[in-house]
Amino acid sequence: MEKQHMYETERVVVSFSPEKSRVGQMRRFGADQLRNWNLPHLVDTAELLISELVTNAVVHGEGPDVSVSLAHAYGQVRIEVTDGSSRRPMIQHPDQDEEGGRGLLLVQALAHRWGTSPDGTRTWCTLPPPPVPCVTALPDAQDPPPVRISGHALLRDQARRLLLVHPTGHRHHVLPGGPVTDNEPDWVAMTRRVLQQTGLSVIPRHLIAKDWTPAEHPSLPHPRLDFLYDCGRLPPDQSITLPTAPPLPLDDYRWARKDDLHRLCHPDDARRILAAVAGTHRRHRVADLVQGVPVQPGDRIEPTTGS
Repeated sequence: MEKQHMYETERVVVSFSPEKSRVGQMRRFGADQLRNWNLPHLVDTAELLISELVTNAVVHGEGPDVSVSLAHAYGQVRIEVTDGSSRRPMIQHPDQDEEGGRGLLLVQALAHRWGTSPDGTRTWCTLPPPPVPCVTALPDAQDPPPVRISGHALLRDQARRLLLVHPTGHRHHVLPGGPVTDNEPDWVAMTRRVLQQTGLSVIPRHLIAKDWTPAEHPSLPHPRLDFLYDCGRLPPDQSITLPTAPPLPLDDYRWARKDDLHRLCHPDDARRILAAVAGTHRRHRVADLVQGVPVQPGDRIEPTTGS
């Protein structure tokens, strides 16, 4: 590893052979480096960006080595990945049924800026700068938003079983994913949280269901809107790594068949997942749900009681 200090900039560079196993290693390297620079608030975004850029370099690069550079100055971070290929990466707009081609869409959504070197061999991006405090903010500016929005991933194995995770201390299993933060898109939140929860770098193929849950009791002070994305099948040798420390401690994951959902999940979640699974068979259509129950415009909505 090479370290350089130039004026107020610190830069670290790592070079390695283009192997897929390096993607996870570089993701962890980037997270550790940002924590060393006292920038823990940028770790989640950096892990996703490094994962996508290194994956692209490993798959499409033409040189004998890939190098990753991280530079830090005045609280801002620049990531560069060099792969020896003169073919400039282009943002793709794949069909909903295509497995890949969405990596740079994720980079475009997450990065403050991104681009390539003139010769095309290096792709770079910058992380969003630290927010500027608003001195005129109203006292209630930090109140929770009126609607809690979450993104969730439907991930299958080769036997078409669904991946569920179990938060420590909770009664039920849930889909990987979770609520949005910092005004991020729901699918970006889903991608980020799945990586945190399982170590899997996934990209949504298409939206298959959205589910509205009204605030009808004290334990749910705000209504919820859950977006469910089909993220395809995982290869047989794909490993899953659960976090063991806060803020996302998980103590179990399992592959569940549809018949197992009502036993493993909260009733609302089981209905939601089953309706979403049914929606994967209706291409280019999104299931509209209320507490997991399919609805049509104009339907009369009756409260659904879960156990």
